Amino acid sequence: MTRGQEILGISATRASAILGLNQWKTPLLAWQEIMEKKKPGFNAERGYILPEREDKAVFRWGHAFENAIIGIAQDTRGRTIERREDLVMETLGRIPLIAYIDGLYSDGTLHEGKTANIRAFDKKWGEPGTDRIPQEYQVQIQHSMMCAGLERAVVSVLVFPRPVEEWEEEGWEIEETAPGSPDWISHLLRNSKNNKLTRPGLWADLLNQMGYFHQYPVEAKPKTQKLLRTYYAEFWERFVLTEKEPDITDYEDIRRLFTAPKGTLVVSGGVAEWMREYKEITKETGDSGFLAKRKTELKTKILEFSRNETTVVDDESQEKIIFLDATGKKVGQFDGKTFRT
Repeated sequence: MTRGQEILGISATRASAILGLNQWKTPLLAWQEIMEKKKPGFNAERGYILPEREDKAVFRWGHAFENAIIGIAQDTRGRTIERREDLVMETLGRIPLIAYIDGLYSDGTLHEGKTANIRAFDKKWGEPGTDRIPQEYQVQIQHSMMCAGLERAVVSVLVFPRPVEEWEEEGWEIEETAPGSPDWISHLLRNSKNNKLTRPGLWADLLNQMGYFHQYPVEAKPKTQKLLRTYYAEFWERFVLTEKEPDITDYEDIRRLFTAPKGTLVVSGGVAEWMREYKEITKETGDSGFLAKRKTELKTKILEFSRNETTVVDDESQEKIIFLDATGKKVGQFDGKTFRT
C-alpha cells in the first residue's frame, strides 16, 4: 500500500481535516474520501465531484526533500531512522485509525519531517526545542503516535527562505528519478532556463548550515488523544454511518456538491440581500483581505440555499441557475462553475 493511496479509515491528515485544522483538506472532503472507499462510486451516484490530489508546488518540494530531511535528522540526533513510510493501524470500535509514519528512530522515537517557507514558519512555529508546532501538525503527530503506540516524537522542519513558487518561476523543477534509485538521488533539481542540475540534499545541507533546520520534541498527550477518539467516534456516527455530509462552510466544497444547476429560483429577501452585498463588495475589493473572505462566505451561503431549494419557477434554464428577487428582477446566476451578480 503506497502512502498516496486512499484506504478506508481516519488517517493523520484526515484527522486534522475533520477537526477543521487542515489548510488543504476540509471536513467535507475528508468525508467524501472515506465514503468513496466505504462505498465505491458513492460520490458519482450523488453527483458529487471527488477531486484528485492537487499538484501544488509545496507538495512537490516537500516530497522531494523527505530523504534530505531524514539524513540531517539522523545526523542531528545521532540515531538511524527506519520503518520509513510504514503503515500503522488500530481500531476505535469498528473505526479504522491509520497513519503512514515518516520513520522511526532506533530509540523508538517517531520521526516526522516537514518543510515550511520562512513566512509560515515565523507565523506558526514556536521556538525550536519546544513542542510549539502548528495545531494541524499537533493533531497529526498525536494521531500517529496513538496508532503506532509510541510515547515520543521529534518533528524536523526544513525552512525554505523563499516560497518555492518563486524558485519554480526562476526555472527550478523537481525531477523524480527512476524507481529503485538510491535514496540520495531519488529526486533531482533541474533549472529549465540554464540546465543546471543539483540534488535536494545539497540544498538541504546548505540550508542546515545557515540555520534553517530545526527540531521539536513532542510527547504523547493521553488527554488530547482521548479527545481525538471522542471526536472521531462522533464524526463517524453523525456523518459516515448516516451518509450525511458535514456542514458546508467552504465555497469549493459547495461547488463539488452542487454541480447541476436546475433553473430559475425566486429567492427570499435575505438571499437577495446577500447578493446585493456581494455585488457591492465586488466593486470595492480584489481577491484578498477581509472583504474577499466575506465574498466567498456569501457565495457559499447563496449556493447552499440554492442546492436545498426545491421550488423552481422556470426549468427551461437548467444549464444554469437564474436568481430573481421578489419583484422578478434578476439578481444573479450560477452556471455550475462561475457565480455572477
